[in-house]
Amino acid sequence: MKRTMTYALFGAIFAITVGTLGVSHISATTFGLADSVPATNQDGMKLTGHITLVATDSNGNIKAYRQTDNIVVNNGADCVVKLLFGGSTTRGTASGTGTTCTGTLTNPFNAIAIGTSGTTEAATDRKLGAEILSGTDAGLARTVGTIAYTNSSAGTAVTTISNQFSAGTSQTVTESGLFNSTTVSTGGLFAHKTFTGIALVNGDKLTVTWTVNTS
Repeated sequence: MKRTMTYALFGAIFAITVGTLGVSHISATTFGLADSVPATNQDGMKLTGHITLVATDSNGNIKAYRQTDNIVVNNGADCVVKLLFGGSTTRGTASGTGTTCTGTLTNPFNAIAIGTSGTTEAATDRKLGAEILSGTDAGLARTVGTIAYTNSSAGTAVTTISNQFSAGTSQTVTESGLFNSTTVSTGGLFAHKTFTGIALVNGDKLTVTWTVNTS
């Protein structure tokens, strides 16, 4: 009787153990109880970014501050692939507007533009919604920023592109973009972001800093 109870108890414990191994996906192939679950590796290079804007008045007092994550548009992503791997002279397709990244890439994405459109950014954007041009206000027109690098030491490299704009007219800035050219007609948009409006008047300064992390 005791031996029968002992066998029954051992069988119950054995069944519970096997069930636990099956639920937790722990490999038990040594005992022929369960198959191992193969590990998956989905790691890869990622580009993420952030934009910070600080507006100051003519006396240097901060009057507005914004910070938010940006969006890398299709054109920017296609151009990165083209720069890395070469290949055809065109890359990607933007619905209704032909290819995204075209021509020979000779300039880095270091030109900052600002604008006044409140339309939310989208991956298909090729330009700002309403960029402020030099004919409207030369101090707020697209320009090459100052670049700083932090080389990768723990799997992440950081690049910052910054520029201080000087307002000569009254403008409410609601968007910014990062381009690879100061020539407006060539396009070359890498990233775009809209934000709550920043009202500028003559004499105000607006410092825009784009941060791009490669990990």
